[in-house]
Amino acid sequence: MVDFQTLLAGRTLGPPAGLMLRRSAFKAVDGFDPTSPRATEDLDIYLRLVREFPVYCHRQTIFEYRRHDKNSSLNSLNLLENCLTTLDRQWKYIEGNKEYEAAYRSGRKLWKRFFYKSIPYSVVAYLKRRDFREAWRFFLVGLRHSPLEFIKYIIEFPTRKLAPTNH
Repeated sequence: MVDFQTLLAGRTLGPPAGLMLRRSAFKAVDGFDPTSPRATEDLDIYLRLVREFPVYCHRQTIFEYRRHDKNSSLNSLNLLENCLTTLDRQWKYIEGNKEYEAAYRSGRKLWKRFFYKSIPYSVVAYLKRRDFREAWRFFLVGLRHSPLEFIKYIIEFPTRKLAPTNH
């Protein structure tokens, strides 16, 4: 079972393509929130759902997530900011609960590590697009927050086929 604390800690359910829920549950949490940060609408609804309903998972593959140079997930810095904002929007349900507060801090760290790991892929993708300004911006952020990821990328490059999946 997945609960609120688990999602706060950064263990997500994956893209909505893998979610099956009752329409009544979807309606009970008012569906997708149009004010939620872009590209993290799934995390937002998951957090609202698990506060109200039990959520269960299985370990069977039911879809595959393909990453390529044109994915919206290319902008890992924007996604990181939006994930952190989505977590911050839960604060009124977190504040005062020591376990939730610890999970929240852990989740923020996990999301940062997760998205910083993808920065070298974003740099390369922006270079392929000839968007040198974004490539440079990502490169500088990567050097500041996760310089070892560039070294890992270079070492693993000869055996790499595709960028890692997000979920």
